[in-house]
Amino acid sequence: MGRKPVDKQRVEDPDKKRAFVEELMPILQANIIHAEIVSCKLEKLRAVVPIINDTSIPYLERYLRAVRLFIDNFHGISTKFLSDVKEFYPAVWDQIDQFREHMNTLVGQFYQEGIDKGVLKDVNPAVLIMSDQLFFTRLIDPDFLQNHNLTIEEVFRDYFKVKLEGAISKDAVSEELSQEIDNIMNNLSNEKAG
Repeated sequence: MGRKPVDKQRVEDPDKKRAFVEELMPILQANIIHAEIVSCKLEKLRAVVPIINDTSIPYLERYLRAVRLFIDNFHGISTKFLSDVKEFYPAVWDQIDQFREHMNTLVGQFYQEGIDKGVLKDVNPAVLIMSDQLFFTRLIDPDFLQNHNLTIEEVFRDYFKVKLEGAISKDAVSEELSQEIDNIMNNLSNEKAG
């Protein structure tokens, strides 16, 4: 079953070795460099865990620190880099995906804490996570960012500004508009119940 080893003297050919190494070197360098960059960035992003778990710090301050940490650590990562990792380095992309799944669980618990404390509006944390997932999916789409002439830093800043402050300015929300929004929401709730 299988091949039997041939009993012969093996001769090491340095030229063959060198040619083999030279052929593999670009592949190894690219994988190692991408893997190292991703590993370094994920390690920095993991620093968010003790921040959001530190209940001695007020909730909103933890939230803002976590947002700041994400914005700071995505600096220097291009959409092209992320796109290349996803397409050409699936093992490295799996690390990103596992990190994302872990963070979804952690952030869901964090959102629930904010809702329980009355800091966040009473919405299903899964909806907030879904919003984040959609955001991150578009964030790594180089076409979207290029077509809209956006950088990752700009997208992060604006996304979290809308998330923290809402999309409608407080000046624009009149009593009449507020009542109309309430009516729409009530109608949606009634349709769901009925």
